[in-house]
Amino acid sequence: MTKRSLLLIGLPIVVVLLAAAILLLYPILHYSRISWPDIQDYDRLFSEATILAGQNEPGHINNDEWPQSIRAISPRYVYVDSDRVRIIISTGGINPGWGFYIFTESNFELQRVQNPNLIPTVHPRIFRCTAIE
Repeated sequence: MTKRSLLLIGLPIVVVLLAAAILLLYPILHYSRISWPDIQDYDRLFSEATILAGQNEPGHINNDEWPQSIRAISPRYVYVDSDRVRIIISTGGINPGWGFYIFTESNFELQRVQNPNLIPTVHPRIFRCTAIE
């Protein structure tokens, strides 16, 4: 076999293997990107989260108790803590989990939030959060 015939056989094989690798990896890489839900009314989300925190003990909240503004962002879990409501959008799996922290405590101070995993939103008490579990 000549070099030219090896090239004619080898080149299509390399192209097919490269295309197969791209087709296999693209869905995995695309799916693992964080896609934040679109929140239409941050004030309503905050007020309903505050009511939810006031009506429940700290812990997991069943989805039949979620207010409409929380249902609209399709979370997986909602937890009430003593000073915040945690809305978990995705647990992440091998990637970081993400969701929202809504600080409902009345004496909340912005200077207190120094966590690099909390990203401010347009509302001063609602933060996006990412965490590796």
